Amino acid sequence: MTASEEVLRAFNDILDLKVAYTWRRSQILRFMGHVVANGFLYDIQDSELLSLKAMVDEIHMLCPPDGATFSDPVIEPVQSTKRALNPIWQRNSPSQGSKLLLQTLVHNGVSFSGIYDILGLFLSSIGAAPNRATTRNFYLPMTAMYAKWCSALSEFVRKKSVPTMYNSTWVKDGPGKGRFFLGASLGGYIGGNRCERTGTWADVVKEARWDLINDGAMHMSGYSMYDCPLSRSAGDTSIGNRLWFGNFAEVYPLLHMLLPNPTAVHGIALRNRGVDSTIYEDNLSGQVWTWVRDLCENCEELVRMWGGLPVNFDCWADVSGAPP
Repeated sequence: MTASEEVLRAFNDILDLKVAYTWRRSQILRFMGHVVANGFLYDIQDSELLSLKAMVDEIHMLCPPDGATFSDPVIEPVQSTKRALNPIWQRNSPSQGSKLLLQTLVHNGVSFSGIYDILGLFLSSIGAAPNRATTRNFYLPMTAMYAKWCSALSEFVRKKSVPTMYNSTWVKDGPGKGRFFLGASLGGYIGGNRCERTGTWADVVKEARWDLINDGAMHMSGYSMYDCPLSRSAGDTSIGNRLWFGNFAEVYPLLHMLLPNPTAVHGIALRNRGVDSTIYEDNLSGQVWTWVRDLCENCEELVRMWGGLPVNFDCWADVSGAPP
């Protein structure tokens, strides 16, 4: 029999990550309700519970198939992004504006709009990783569970709108050791580029994501949303290209983790195909390890820009000793 990995439990030793990986939508929502109703079990301060409850409420409202915001016919097409109707949009001139206005949940000064990003925020806000946490025994299983949960919450929507990449970024040593943050590539919105149904809605969503990283360091770099390392390598820096700066899963994790303590920050990325299996496969030949990924060129440049070390995001750095 092949040896299995020792996967640590999360959140004050309450959550079995391998079991939670298999959960369906109802079980995930029930767990989130348990957290906000029993914060003392998770060592969550009362002052933090209000924010966590707001996250859970948003996830419920954005969750398919019948979340209040997701399914509101006034702001169709249905989707898992916070939005309101633009009262001045004109359907006969879709290129002149967006049918929808982006709404946000603001946490510690950072804006969140999509269900996958809010879920990542929630999981990252419950508590730190166990003291013995490594990529193999905690951060990769946590990332896989997060990706699986995103998929489970999206079982009633088209697969194309679900993120393709997921990331966990954490502080390995020193001040803040064990703090981690989960993120996903942009997903959860529906609306083609300047389409008749939604106008420029897709541009609105993408530009909000870009704005999260468009700081002074970015201005100094000479990059823009569409003129970025990946698009330069591909030879296409035209507005609207698919390699734009800000789409990647590392946006929120880097924003929360890199700036305070950059050189101690590590991370790993996982493609959605890594969680196709119904159970968490911890062996090297399994789905999860097969689909781990290093930083893309855009992510690597942002890590450097914000003082981090790209080598700390080597997806194979902690592979030694993993079951074959």
